[in-house]
Amino acid sequence: MYVGNPPQLIRALFDTGSTNTWVLNSKTDIGGAAKEHSFNMQKSESVQNTTQTARIFFGSGSLSGNFITDDVRLGSCDGQKSSGQVLIKDQKFGNVLQQSTIFTGSNFEAIVGMAYPALAEPNVTPVFDEIMKQKLLESNMFAFYLSSKQDENAGLKSDLTLGYYDKAKFTGDIHWSPIKFKYMFGVPLDDIKIGGKPMNICDGQEECLITFDSGTSLASIPSFAAKKLKKAGMPTATNFVECEHKNDFGDLTFVINGKDFTMTPDEWMFDQKEVELAQGGKTRFEMGALGPQMMVQLEGPAQSSAI
Repeated sequence: MYVGNPPQLIRALFDTGSTNTWVLNSKTDIGGAAKEHSFNMQKSESVQNTTQTARIFFGSGSLSGNFITDDVRLGSCDGQKSSGQVLIKDQKFGNVLQQSTIFTGSNFEAIVGMAYPALAEPNVTPVFDEIMKQKLLESNMFAFYLSSKQDENAGLKSDLTLGYYDKAKFTGDIHWSPIKFKYMFGVPLDDIKIGGKPMNICDGQEECLITFDSGTSLASIPSFAAKKLKKAGMPTATNFVECEHKNDFGDLTFVINGKDFTMTPDEWMFDQKEVELAQGGKTRFEMGALGPQMMVQLEGPAQSSAI
């Protein structure tokens, strides 16, 4: 993405699990880490400051700052006008003045929240809702294509498309699910099966939902579901279970709105090890579900209604 005029290149993480957009200020201390890109307000002719402030906590750290408005461009490789570029005029976003572990990695300088306005700070219109408001797309949808290692070896790369989904990237039909919780993209979860055995995760729950979060590294489940998996002798990130081989547990299947989405043991578990986080640092897990792999298997287009 590009911010300001003239456009400044910023690498962004597009996050379906949050709503506000935050961009790292060039003067912000990130603990001595070097950043190739950040937003220099003094170099933009169109930036407007505001007095609105916020502090946000993520699973991997926190950030704070004030909100500013400026033009944001999505797409193209040089920040200039092109047939594939989306130009959002006067987008309001967070100007990161302080942060803890969020931007200490080397791969992004902005978080673009793609979830619903109900999750946004007061008087802040999320990027995709601003896109719809300014009528910049023929169809109000976006789609993630997340490549596997095999895909990457074949020359295919992950991408995010705005206004359409790329039919060349999949075979078969798309299974559409209604969004029941318009905070994030909460869709109906019927159950989870492991090795073909129903875990009865949703029994006793008034409404059982699952959401696809492109901004997190690992899958997470509420405590009631974790207790049921533990009682059934199944591994989670906090419940280590000894086994001869991962295949002892079998496939994991999410039953979403009546359709099975299945992952092999290698896709939903990993051996006991330390995991390096994108933001920097390490954490230790013992056989937990893999968030990115789950999205590779399950993610598809998301569709919204115009404001």
